[in-house]
Amino acid sequence: MKKIQAVFLFFLPISVVFFSCGKKQEAFNNKEYHIQFDELVHFVKNHPSLIKTNEARSGKYCVYTDAKVQYGIDYCMNVADLLPNPPKTIVVEGYGKSVSAGAKAAYVISLENSQNQIQAYEAIDVKKFIKKPGEWSAFKLVLPLKPQLLDPNNLIKIYGWNFGQDAVMFDDLSIRFE
Repeated sequence: MKKIQAVFLFFLPISVVFFSCGKKQEAFNNKEYHIQFDELVHFVKNHPSLIKTNEARSGKYCVYTDAKVQYGIDYCMNVADLLPNPPKTIVVEGYGKSVSAGAKAAYVISLENSQNQIQAYEAIDVKKFIKKPGEWSAFKLVLPLKPQLLDPNNLIKIYGWNFGQDAVMFDDLSIRFE
């Protein structure tokens, strides 16, 4: 009986380590991040697009873009962080709000190489999801990750881009790797 207990006690820690390491490789598959921007205030202090406003969809802060602040806070990740078992897609959902129906802005996912050249790009124009100025509207953006794009040196960027004059705000993002 003591031999059986000794064998069990010997193999139990080994099996826990073995199975834990196997799951670690799939860390980013089905990984989801929720970003409300209130929790980022102290990390990105003084970023021109992060504003405290009573207009935020939730909380006190949202991302603000206009002609002077063309790019919102961006989420960056190296493709190397997704390997060896990369997801097949990146899905971004969130909310946008504009002060006018003629706003010129988009929410973007891009994949760039080490020379800052865009390898893959997906954007949704705010005109496709903001139906009524002054109201928060939901959007969804999907970027398929083809195997040839998965160079470990490539960088994934997710951000709001304003290429017009009118104010556009973004809030409550969800980023999923599926």
